[in-house]
Amino acid sequence: MAVCVILLQFFLGDYRPLARDEFGYLIDQETQLSTYRRNLQDPLCDSIFSHNHIN
Repeated sequence: MAVCVILLQFFLGDYRPLARDEFGYLIDQETQLSTYRRNLQDPLCDSIFSHNHIN
């Protein structure tokens, strides 16, 4: 009998606070990067907070 474990994956910075720039677009409050660029530098994690590195 096989056991299937479902892990939720997310980027470590997904829950950082957001702000709006002068044009009204969402940006990361800390880094001032747009949300998709911010995720390029953050590690991918799963629901038990182990880091999965993307190459």
